[in-house]
Amino acid sequence: MTARIEPSLEAVPALELRRKRQILPAVISVIAEEGFDGATMRKIADRAGVSVGMLTYYWRDKRHLIEDSLRDAQGRANSLVDSSIGEDVGPHRIEALFENMLEGSRTGTFPLSFWLAYWGEAARDEELRRFSLGGLNRVRQAFLRALETGIAQGELEEDLNAENAASLLMTLWQGVRAEVGLGYATETDVAVVIEEALRLMRKR
Repeated sequence: MTARIEPSLEAVPALELRRKRQILPAVISVIAEEGFDGATMRKIADRAGVSVGMLTYYWRDKRHLIEDSLRDAQGRANSLVDSSIGEDVGPHRIEALFENMLEGSRTGTFPLSFWLAYWGEAARDEELRRFSLGGLNRVRQAFLRALETGIAQGELEEDLNAENAASLLMTLWQGVRAEVGLGYATETDVAVVIEEALRLMRKR
């Protein structure tokens, strides 16, 4: 099973869901351009083409708006990965997850400037930090399930420590996001690194 979008978005009627999904991408782009403090509810509303009243109808404050944006993005990412490789949770899912994450940098959907602003705020805001750690843990659990499945199916070395390997992949996940965002590494570089990491884990 892959992590799914939170019920807060799944449970709303279709019209409301469309309205929310009109708003949520604007949150990312405004924070990327203006920083966390500069991304006011007014600027987000203007970018989304809605009223501030509509924002406050759905979300209490900017932090909850950001959290919903990231939940929505994770749900869409899961759907894209599923559509590309099906329900397979083996090692191929690891490559697909990295590719999907890089797609966010490539298209500007999730530029590094957004993540730097978000991480900076999360370092100061305990509630946002807990939310962020929860999201990272869901990615780690997806890696762990993929590794455990690969071991069980005989694709990966049977003595591979899945917990340690998942931690290694998480380090790559965060480092790759930063290096590609800064232009230090290309997507080709990343593909080679991930392929090599999985090659070392595969059964010989």
